[in-house]
Amino acid sequence: MATPTDVASEFAALNKLYSSGDPIEVDPYPMYRELRDKQPIMDGDILARYGVPSQADFILSGRKIFSLFRYEDVARALQDDDTFSAGLQAIGLGDFLGDGILTAYSGFEHRKLRGAMLKALTPAALRDWRSILIEPQMREHLEALKPLGKCDLVSAFSLRFPIDVVYRVLGYPDDSEFAARFAGWALRILSGTPTDPAAVAQAHAAALEASRNIYDATLDIVKARRAAGAEGEDMMSRMIRAEHEGETLDDHIITSLIRGLLPAAAETTTRTFGNMLVLLLDRPEMFERLRADRSLMARAINETMRFEPTASYVARETRVDTEFHGVKVPAGTALSLCVGSANRDERFFENPDTLDFDRKMLRPMLGFGSGAHICLGMQLARLEIDVAMNAVLDILPTIRRDPDAPHSEIRGLNLRGPDDLNVCWD
Repeated sequence: MATPTDVASEFAALNKLYSSGDPIEVDPYPMYRELRDKQPIMDGDILARYGVPSQADFILSGRKIFSLFRYEDVARALQDDDTFSAGLQAIGLGDFLGDGILTAYSGFEHRKLRGAMLKALTPAALRDWRSILIEPQMREHLEALKPLGKCDLVSAFSLRFPIDVVYRVLGYPDDSEFAARFAGWALRILSGTPTDPAAVAQAHAAALEASRNIYDATLDIVKARRAAGAEGEDMMSRMIRAEHEGETLDDHIITSLIRGLLPAAAETTTRTFGNMLVLLLDRPEMFERLRADRSLMARAINETMRFEPTASYVARETRVDTEFHGVKVPAGTALSLCVGSANRDERFFENPDTLDFDRKMLRPMLGFGSGAHICLGMQLARLEIDVAMNAVLDILPTIRRDPDAPHSEIRGLNLRGPDDLNVCWD
């Protein structure tokens, strides 16, 4: 089990990097509503205006950027791969993750890599991982916390279980110290794109070192696994065996893809679980309803991702000249797409500012993206959150906010989630 100290400090550093320091990051949704109504396409990057790292220009090039806020526009940019490229993700984080950013690929290469990874993430594999790896680990985490009566559930649980789960699912050796190092390295990669030019060199070097550490250690394991026949049911072995249109993946690309998975696995699930628990703790009647009827869990997770998406912005680049709302957007322009605003667009979601487990989705929420580049780890992330929430409801049934601790809240313009989550139980 990953030790919390270094991981918690890396998570705190990442939160500080992505914090605007502006009170608006607690509740940006009224601002988004006004922008949807009055300025659905904004000249410039709204994240840059608040000093928050943006996928649209991680390298601070000063390039031309527009920000989009309506559902129809964000969905169009995500779904039309002929007009809009996802390749921006290879700029900035690509310096650290190399060939491991799946969304940076297109055409046959994207289909080949995505197809091979999907064969490693089959429904049968997810079911096996749930019963053999994920559920026992979640319950072990929480049973160890139960005698304490109170804790910060972020540092004690939700920051630890996602990387531990993915670490085991991928097929790394059962070594808690090794897992802890990987978790810290993965978070350090995400901190490699500061908005302060004076901090770039140091952050960049630290992220590169972390990335090399993950790559070198993983490559050795991939080579050994292949040499041993790759007969296991872990994801690494499945990727080694996978074929797509007669082609297999070499050791370098498998290692790179695994390295590309780890940063998101290290913090996205942490934030989503934290968001869901904060929302439920503030709505006791909904929490009790979920406790009594676990069949609501899938809808509750989906609605959480609509209501409070962890990654509130993604980026695309125009391949050809296009336009939005009469504004001409030349080829080569970056677009900062506000998923957080799109998911609350009243044109597509009735009462969008209400958390509603019974919501009838006329359009899919965009919390995991959309189109050819929809999040590959979506089903594993849903599974982790499902298992974690069920475990909390079973093992800590009286969980509630700790009245003697600071009030934890969801915050952030881009990476949204609670920095901590102070709870207690009987």
